[in-house]
Amino acid sequence: MTEHQTLRVALVLDRFDPKHGGLEHWAFQLARWLIQRGHEVHIVAAECSDDSTSLPLIMHPVGHAQSRVALAEALECCLRQLTVDVIHDLGSGWYFDVLQPQFGTKRADHRGNLRSLPWFKRPKYLWKKEHRLRLRDACALERLQYSQPHGQVIAVSRMTRADIKRDYPLADERMTVIHNGVNPGQFSPDDQDHVRGSLRRELHLDGKVVLLFAGHNFRLKGLETVLRAIHCASNPRLQLLVVGREPTEKWQKLAAGLGIGNQVRFCGFVPEIHSYYATADAFVQPTFYDPCSLVALEAAASGLPVVTSRFNGAAELFQHGTHGFIVQNPRDHRETARCLRALLDGAARQQMGAAARELALRNTTDQCFERIFQVYQSIVRNGLGLKRRFDCERTGVNLCHD
Repeated sequence: MTEHQTLRVALVLDRFDPKHGGLEHWAFQLARWLIQRGHEVHIVAAECSDDSTSLPLIMHPVGHAQSRVALAEALECCLRQLTVDVIHDLGSGWYFDVLQPQFGTKRADHRGNLRSLPWFKRPKYLWKKEHRLRLRDACALERLQYSQPHGQVIAVSRMTRADIKRDYPLADERMTVIHNGVNPGQFSPDDQDHVRGSLRRELHLDGKVVLLFAGHNFRLKGLETVLRAIHCASNPRLQLLVVGREPTEKWQKLAAGLGIGNQVRFCGFVPEIHSYYATADAFVQPTFYDPCSLVALEAAASGLPVVTSRFNGAAELFQHGTHGFIVQNPRDHRETARCLRALLDGAARQQMGAAARELALRNTTDQCFERIFQVYQSIVRNGLGLKRRFDCERTGVNLCHD
C-alpha cells in the first residue's frame, strides 16, 4: 500500500458510546484519529450511541444477544457483508485482523477478582451460579478467539501478553505489546489554574491533601485497601474523593466503622473527570487487576503522583518513587499507608507529579494510535486482511499469485 492510501477500518466492540466508559471513549478517540487522517471508519457493535454523530462514522448496530458467543456470531455475520481493509476487534468477536482485548483475558480478570476477596469468601464466589455461567460464556468466546489461525493480537501491557500466553497457545510472532496512551492536551496540569481553587472551596477541601480514587468496580480496584490505608496513616489532612458508578452504602459503612467517614466523600458518576484531577493532589488505585489503566494515565498527564499496584499493566510505565508508588500487594493496607504518608510532603508530591506529566508526554494517544496503524499497514501491505482472504476464497483467487 502507498503511504497515503485511504484505509477502510471496522472497529468492533460491545457498545459504542464515548460517554459510557473508558473502553468506549478510547474507541471514539481512535475513530476520530483515523478520520482526521482521511480514513473511513465503520463501527460494528451491539449498540451504537447517537452521541457519536459528531464524527462521520458508518454505524452497524447488530443488536444484543443472549450470550457472548451469540453476539460474536452476529458480529461476524455483519462483518462478512462489509467492504473494509482491516477489522480491529476490541474483544467482542472472533472475526478479526487485529484483536486488542482492552479488558485483558477473562481468566486473568477472574484471578484478580479472587485476589480481591478475603479467602473465606472465595468459595461462595466460585460457586455462585450467575458468576459461573458468565465465566463459562466469556471463556468459550476467548477459546474461539485465540484458536483462530489468523490475525494479530495487540496486548495493552506485558502483563496482558503474559496472561494470554499463560491461558492460550498463541505464537509470539502474532503478538505485539502497545500500551495505552493519553492525550496530554486533554488532561493537563494547566486545568488546575481555573478549576482547582473553586472546587476545593465548594467541597471544603482547603488545607487538605486530596486523594482521588476512580473506577467502576470498587472492590476490584482496591477501595477497601485505600480506606484501611487512610485509617492506618492516621492523618486528618488526608481526604479521599471516590468517583464511580456503584452503590456506596457498603463503603460508607466501612469508612464510618474505621472512623474516617469525615475524610471520605463519594461523588458518584462524573461525566467529566477533569475537574477532579485538577482538585486532587494524588491519584490512588491499588488495583487487583487492570490490563492498562486509562485513569492512571490520565491522572499522570494531569500532573498527579500515581499510587497503583503491580497488577496494573500501566505500572510497567511508572517507576516506583519517581512517578508515584507501586505497591506489591494490593491487599496490604499498611504498604499503601506508607505511600500515602510519603505523599503528605508537598515538595515530594510536586516532584513526582512533574515526573508523571513528563511520562505522559512520552506515552500519548497519538503515539499509541500510530503504532496500531502501523499494524494495519503491515496487514494490508502483505495481503493478510481477513476480508481479502475471505473474498479471494469465495471467488477462487489464489492469494499467492495475486
